[in-house]
Amino acid sequence: MGEVLALRGFSAFIGAFAALTIVGCSSDNNPTPIQDSLIAAIREFGKEPDTQANRRAVEALTREQLTGVGSNPTILVDVEVADAYASLFQISLNGQHDVFMTADQVTVTFSKGLLTATRGIGADLYSADVSQTRAAIQGGASGVVATARVHRSLSGDNQVIAIRYECSLVDHGVEPVVSIHKTFRLRRYVETCRFDGDEVFANTYWVDPVTRVMWKSRQWVSPLAGYFGIDVLIPGKS
Repeated sequence: MGEVLALRGFSAFIGAFAALTIVGCSSDNNPTPIQDSLIAAIREFGKEPDTQANRRAVEALTREQLTGVGSNPTILVDVEVADAYASLFQISLNGQHDVFMTADQVTVTFSKGLLTATRGIGADLYSADVSQTRAAIQGGASGVVATARVHRSLSGDNQVIAIRYECSLVDHGVEPVVSIHKTFRLRRYVETCRFDGDEVFANTYWVDPVTRVMWKSRQWVSPLAGYFGIDVLIPGKS
């Protein structure tokens, strides 16, 4: 892979996600009955290492339970290396970037569905320039498109390390996709990225061919954090 990033330990990453809870919108900031059921479900996830059992527990909840009452942009994240799930709500919109946060202030930032930063997981992606991939997907790319992206992370001595990846974005056509209680017909893109000629990661995006909303994706965060599976319940506004 070339450079090895000296990031905070893996145990810190696991610890950050061990306490994840689902939050919702209520006027007095007190948990509603719906929120109580979601928090209980997430706590059960911590006791059960079986990822498929976790997914079944989430899918047993209705979309209304997952999103609460309201229309605030909401996503469900599958943290693969931790066998954990969390629901995140949008807390801000900064230009083309949607910032989503968990109850314990872990944040994940997206631009048109593409992950661009994380904070609070112990193996964070400081920032990612995904402008070429975003332009290709939003422009309805077909066939194979050559792109590049730059990921920035912090080293152990808080120095920013930038790595440029050469990528290829391949359109695999439209297919039926199930994403949390809803079936879509989405265009699947696979973005394979290399460093020094070696494949490092491959992101998969499922995008509405008309609206260009990215309803589902599996995206690489960092060498320690691995992949996040992302299901969109209510799309962001970027």
